[in-house]
Amino acid sequence: MRPIPSNVLSWNVRVKGSGTSHSKLPFSTRKLFNNLQCCNLSTMFDLKNNKETIINAATASNSETKIQTSKNFENKFKDEFSHRFAEAMLWTPPVPEQSLIDNVPDFFRKIGSIKIPSDSPDKTLNSPSSPYDLTLSSLLKAGLHLGHSKSLWNPSTFPFIYGTRHDISIINLEYTFIYLRRTCKVVREISYRGGIILFVNTRGGGYARAAIEAAKRCKQFQLTTRWLPGTLTNSQQVLGYLTTKKEGDLLTKVYAPDLIILLNPVENEIVLKEAKQCNIPTIGVVDTNFDPMKVSWPIPANDDSVRGIELIAGVLSVAARDGLLHRYEMLKKMDELRTKKGVIISKAKGLINF
Repeated sequence: MRPIPSNVLSWNVRVKGSGTSHSKLPFSTRKLFNNLQCCNLSTMFDLKNNKETIINAATASNSETKIQTSKNFENKFKDEFSHRFAEAMLWTPPVPEQSLIDNVPDFFRKIGSIKIPSDSPDKTLNSPSSPYDLTLSSLLKAGLHLGHSKSLWNPSTFPFIYGTRHDISIINLEYTFIYLRRTCKVVREISYRGGIILFVNTRGGGYARAAIEAAKRCKQFQLTTRWLPGTLTNSQQVLGYLTTKKEGDLLTKVYAPDLIILLNPVENEIVLKEAKQCNIPTIGVVDTNFDPMKVSWPIPANDDSVRGIELIAGVLSVAARDGLLHRYEMLKKMDELRTKKGVIISKAKGLINF
């Protein structure tokens, strides 16, 4: 414990029921009560905004004798010392009804710490976190742990369910975290190899906006309207009438996606069937009412939460963007090596001709 400075203030406190007085009760501007030599009574004075209050914070530890100050002493102290220490007090104790947790951010802010709301709704959509910064608390705040009613439960999702509460299945977010990190590796590798990724969400509203923003972030493709049956299995006939004659002359080949990310696979089972026939891998957000065996890489989570869909789509898009940037770096290095080899070969030819 720090030693008490010598220039502290002390006053006399008379114990009720006895004629003895105790002096040298220390009073410091930084710590109101650091140590009590006679008893464990601490009387705190709040002089902020000219409101003088006295709070008895503890009682004597060895006996049940309580120490109280008289109103005469209180008035005398306020008249004599309040004007001296009103400006010197740098810290005032919190009010009794204020929680200690509320003062923690203010305490760390004074020493230079800044709290960034990493899980706010705007940040989840516009600038989502990377797969390495993903936490269980962010998944919980996004509402990804809430499943469907127990009556709609699919037995195939039994390993992903933590339990039930009020007839609602609760998803174990530890599995959500693991499966989401695994799918991020798949998306990053496909993007690194130059593959085509398709984000599908046909619900509209905030769900469609999440798919659009995710596709823009990683320069991939998205579908927010109704899926036309036969888009993959019969693409020449289905997509033929959508293109004009000039566009048809320019398009010499129809490209199929290398990966399909379904943010609402319950409404798009036809997409899963066509992708299975064309041997295209799929990633889907699987709720407790859907069979995860229909998806290549399932993500057990709540597919009805807009904020949760934004978080999952954002994390997957960041992984795809990382793979794309890594691909650009590798191509740039290969071009530099080719130019260096070309310069060396040209110099060698010049020496030979000379």
